[in-house]
Amino acid sequence: MGGKTILLYDLNERENALELAFQARYGNIVSYQWFGNGYIIAGFSSGYVVIISTHLNEIGQEQYCAKFHEHSLREIVYNEANGTVATCGDNCIKVVRMSDWKEIAVEYLDSEPPASSATSGTPPTSSSMLADLSGPSSSGSGSMQAPSLTFEDLQWTPDGRILSVSSHNGCLHNFMILSSALRSSLFDLDSPFAAVLKPLRPGRCSLQWALWSSLCCL
Repeated sequence: MGGKTILLYDLNERENALELAFQARYGNIVSYQWFGNGYIIAGFSSGYVVIISTHLNEIGQEQYCAKFHEHSLREIVYNEANGTVATCGDNCIKVVRMSDWKEIAVEYLDSEPPASSATSGTPPTSSSMLADLSGPSSSGSGSMQAPSLTFEDLQWTPDGRILSVSSHNGCLHNFMILSSALRSSLFDLDSPFAAVLKPLRPGRCSLQWALWSSLCCL
């Protein structure tokens, strides 16, 4: 409904739709997914991620709300197999474990993260955590990247092991969750972020939902 509300229909009573409305400050609904037992996770244009319940005794009630991106959010995807949600917005992607909403991985297109990240516990940039296979990063200026260097879309493979992210300039970045990262022990507070994701080496692109093993510029 104009990117502002979600309509829920009972297939047996289609004329009686339930309308789920959200706060105006969230912006427009960019994407949403069902997950778990009767919950919806939604991403909003101003950077917010919201979980809302559809249980009869709490329908429409927000269960969780947080601002994941400072300026904008482009896409959000949940994967049941690995229990994480990935988002892209501004100039970065984030991977968050849903069991406790701990941010376990971040990848920036900038050579440096936003200044606020240095003091808020945000994980390090790609230069120290995830090598960007698209080429050497620029250095020095610290200025915001042009709009052509923003992430546009992302998708998990069904098994939750590979995250593919497209950027506005036509590049497709693919990151694989290491097999050991799927063990809960790796997600302890002392675990290094570098052990969670690793970029796949350049090669040939394959179709969506195939076993991606490349980075390519389209």
